[in-house]
This record gives sequence, structure tokens and C-alpha cells, in this order.
Amino acid sequence: QQDDDRRQRIADGVFYATSEELWDWKLRNWSGAMSKLRRAKPPDVYSDLAQAIEDSETSHSTRGDSLSAQTSLVTDVKVLNDAGFSIFGNLTCNKGHQIPKSRTCRPFYGLVAEIATGLNLSKDANRQEKWSKLLRGGKTKNGHGFVGLEKRAENLVMVNDPLREIYDILDKGVLAIIPICSAKFSLEWQQGCGYDLLVVADTAPTYDTLNINTGTRGSRLHRRASHEDITEATNFLGSCIKALAEILASESNMLLGPMEAFLDDTLPDGEQTKESNNLRTLMREKLEALKRLRSSLLDVGNVEVPSINPNIGKEVLKIHMETYMKISGVGELSSGDYPYPDPWLVGMKAAINSYFGHTKVKLHPACQPTPHDEDSDDEDSDDEDCLYLDVVHGSSPCVTGAAQYSSIQEEDFSFPLDVSIVSDDDDDTSVITDDGEYCALFTTGEQSVACTTPNQKLQGRDVTP
Repeated sequence: QQDDDRRQRIADGVFYATSEELWDWKLRNWSGAMSKLRRAKPPDVYSDLAQAIEDSETSHSTRGDSLSAQTSLVTDVKVLNDAGFSIFGNLTCNKGHQIPKSRTCRPFYGLVAEIATGLNLSKDANRQEKWSKLLRGGKTKNGHGFVGLEKRAENLVMVNDPLREIYDILDKGVLAIIPICSAKFSLEWQQGCGYDLLVVADTAPTYDTLNINTGTRGSRLHRRASHEDITEATNFLGSCIKALAEILASESNMLLGPMEAFLDDTLPDGEQTKESNNLRTLMREKLEALKRLRSSLLDVGNVEVPSINPNIGKEVLKIHMETYMKISGVGELSSGDYPYPDPWLVGMKAAINSYFGHTKVKLHPACQPTPHDEDSDDEDSDDEDCLYLDVVHGSSPCVTGAAQYSSIQEEDFSFPLDVSIVSDDDDDTSVITDDGEYCALFTTGEQSVACTTPNQKLQGRDVTP
């Protein structure tokens, strides 16, 4: 049963502290921040990437066997597909990207990916191509496919569907999800090393948009963050902001210089199309915005970072991630550990969002709602959104066909909810595309299948899975 009083207090802005209430902002020097976060060597889960990128550059690879062995360490993103609800306890869930899934935004994240993986590609003559492979993946010369950072489980947080406007585009609010950890923890992180998350939104309406569960799931997943939690997360957030500022404003111009050279380079006649020109125009606009920010950072020599306001007087939401992993249905790794997102990538995304919430300026590009900005050519079904029936708040896809249901109540369910999503893709029975038809399977003892499409309304009768 939902706590209606708490839900109303959240909506009224008298329960959770907003970013403005939580933080003051102070100027701090960004120099040297990257070295405190840049990993000296790849975490084991990224150990395949250096060799895969190198082998894809050579004409004859002799290390296919070792590459095959290394890829056994890679987290299969499908372990997230069985998640029954988001970290906010909402029954609609979506894989939220930290490095964006966008052709015009992703190329700017090469150095972010280097910090995560411990690789050093920025001084290579063909760095743009290597950054692309690090981010998107590809195939080695011996035929081995490898998965880029953007598509890995380490880049994903299970959030509500949809949250693009407040987590990616940032045009209808700003959500920051911040690891409660130290810079040292992030520096030494290995997959399976768990941590919790701090959630901070810019306004009460943004908190309301999150539709935070205040019932059974919420009571198990959600905590009131302590002063120590808030302090540690805020300090880490400041470290991430300073690192992104250094990426932009360093004397070597290690990101914007290569990006400008890449965009200034004329495409061969055979590769010049209307779409490619539009994509480059959008990237140029993002580059110019970052160049203006670089100039400002260089003039000041500092960047604003948050510090905690005293006497907040309201709660700050903490997500207990170990509990989330145990009860949400997320799969375990072969090691028996749970698949946590990379704290540097989550912190980096929180830095972009929180800094934008304060300044209305983005430290790195975020996705834009344009027809050319999505990966329409990306057919990797492992990376589609996962949608589950939200039977309480009316955001569900709708049931058609022989089985029709209505008045499904949250208290009828035991958790985690056993819902499977069946798509047309035989290789993945829990993921759908945005416009694909799919079926939600309920085990009722007597009745089962309900076929659904995204644009219809939930109807019918009560069921108790």
C-alpha cells in the first residue's frame, strides 16, 4: 500500500531537499583533478578493450584465444533485463545511459572512457577512431566482436521510463544520481564492489516526476541519507566536476582540439550525405558550446563545485543498492556478485546534470531531441529499454487479445514481480523496442498471456501473480 501522505509531501516539496536547498557552490581549482580519478589500469571487467582495439587496428591478429578468454570477464548486459522495477521502485524501468546513446554526443566522451578504462589513446594519431571503438565497440581482424563502453552494464542505471527530459535532455528538470563513495573507491573499483546512491533533484515537480514508490518496495530500497552519506557523495561529485572541467580547459586541449580537427576534416565524396552533414552540423554546435565554456574556465582558472548547506531540514534520498539488486530480479554475475554501474561513469553523469542545474551550462553534451541524434542504425537488442507493467500509476502499456485485465492493485503483488517480456527476437525474451509488439506473461494459476502494444490501454480484470 502506498503512503499517500508521503507522496503528497514529496509533490508539495516539503519532504526531499532540492539541489538548491542542499548545496551552496564555491569556486575551486580544477588542475590535477583527472589524475585523482584516472585509473592506472583497467578494471578486470574492461580488460578485453585494450587488446580488442589494438587487434582491430592490425591486419593479422595472433591473439584471438586470449581475447576470447578475456571476454568471459565482461558483464553480459542481459543480466539487467530481468529487473522488475527501477531504483525508484517504479514498475516501469529503463536502462539509463551515463555515456549517451547518441551519434552526435557520444564522440565527445573519449576521455571520459579513458578515465574509466585506464587506457591512454588521446595521443594516438588515429585517436578519433580508437575513441569510437572504445565507446561503441566493433570487431577485431580475426572476427571477434567486442562491446564498447556505452553498451555495457557498467554504463547503465535502472531508472523509470521515461526520464529523458530530466536525466538526459534536461529541458523539464534536472536529476542527479550520485555514488556515495570516495574518489579512491572509484579509482580502485572492480565490478562487484557495491556502493549506494544519493538522489537529488532540482525542484519538487522533478521529484514528483520520479514517481518514487512509497509502499512495499520503497520501504525496503530507500533510506534517509545521513550527513556522512551526503558529505561523501558531495565530495565525489565535486571531484567529478573538476575532472570534467580539466578535460575541457587543460593546456593541451586534449578533447576539443582533436574534435575540432575531426570536424574540420572534409569527408570523402562517397561519404558525404545529407544525414552525415546534418550530424556534423549538430556536433559542431556542441563543440562551439564547449569552446565557450573552455574559454570561461580558463579566464577564471576555477570551476564551481557544490558544498553542503547547514541545517537542510529535509530528507535526502538514499538508494540501498544491495537491497535493490537482491529484490529487483537483476541477475548475478558468474562470480556471484551483482552488476553495479561504474561509479566514475555515474559520478560523471551526475556532475554534468548537477552543474547544469546550477549554471544552465553542460560540461559535456547531453542528448538532444532531434531526428538525427538517435542511433537508428544500432540494432543491438541488448541495449533496448526494458518496460514492465506499472499497474498503479497509469503509465503501463496496454493489454489486448484474449486476456484482458483491470483494477490491478499494487498490494496484490508479492515482490519481486515475476513478469517476463517476450519480443519477436528469439535471442532476448525480456527486451522490446519502442514500437514493437510484445507480451507480458502473468502466472495466475488459471490464466496467463496478455499481448500488448505500447499505445493501448490497460483493461480487464484482477489478477494475482
